[in-house]
Amino acid sequence: MAEAASVTVSIPAQSLVGALRAFAEQSGVQVLYEPSLVEGKRAAAVNGAMESNDALSRLLRGSGLLYQVDNGTVLLLAPPPDDAALELGTTSITGTGLGRPRKALVPTPQGVDRQDAPVDQGHPAEHPRHHPATDGRPASDLHE
Repeated sequence: MAEAASVTVSIPAQSLVGALRAFAEQSGVQVLYEPSLVEGKRAAAVNGAMESNDALSRLLRGSGLLYQVDNGTVLLLAPPPDDAALELGTTSITGTGLGRPRKALVPTPQGVDRQDAPVDQGHPAEHPRHHPATDGRPASDLHE
């Protein structure tokens, strides 16, 4: 299915499990999935000559499932949850320090990681230990 092949299918409306089995038999495409993904789901009838990816998309319509083709084999996938994290490319975060040492943020393949590294300390007079309002106490110890 790397290149969508034209197939003729005659798959009646039925359970998604049965429809996927019929699709595999009629198209010659292997379909892999975790049984819990298709359990209790139904597929509409799909009939006629069409590209194999169109036939599969029609069978999966309304199921909420996605698919991926890997070396000619179809892998059914659950959709990501609504609150799934969004993976971004390399992101630079810059800012002005408030003067006290902080952990630096370093990009990683999964997101942002904290490491013990000094962040730009700014002008020494802006450091809390040198600011008259703090009396040398860290900002976390100050209360209004």
